[in-house]
Amino acid sequence: MRFVNLTPHEVVLRGPRGDERIPPDGRVVRVPTHAIPVPSLSNELGYPVHLAEHCGIKDMPDPEPDTVFIVSLVVLQALKEQHMDRSDCVAPDTAPHSAIRDAEGRIVAVKGFVVV
Repeated sequence: MRFVNLTPHEVVLRGPRGDERIPPDGRVVRVPTHAIPVPSLSNELGYPVHLAEHCGIKDMPDPEPDTVFIVSLVVLQALKEQHMDRSDCVAPDTAPHSAIRDAEGRIVAVKGFVVV
């Protein structure tokens, strides 16, 4: 099984054998959004508020044999919303129990992946 990283960032997996670095593939899957104004909440807060509605998925490659695609959590959620069965996709698990952070709080590695 091979990993293809479709995010713009290197993914570092920390496991019992040390760190495995998965560089970006160069292709980045995105979820375009459409902003829908929410006037009632905007008026209440005094700042513009918009509902971000997903408008498809951009640049998602077709499944490949023995390949797992690493995508963002937003992409995973959009795939689920659109009822696209992509069991070949995972996102880095950046939850506090899994993410490893440096002194400034930046994620430097994860221990695994999530699916939705």
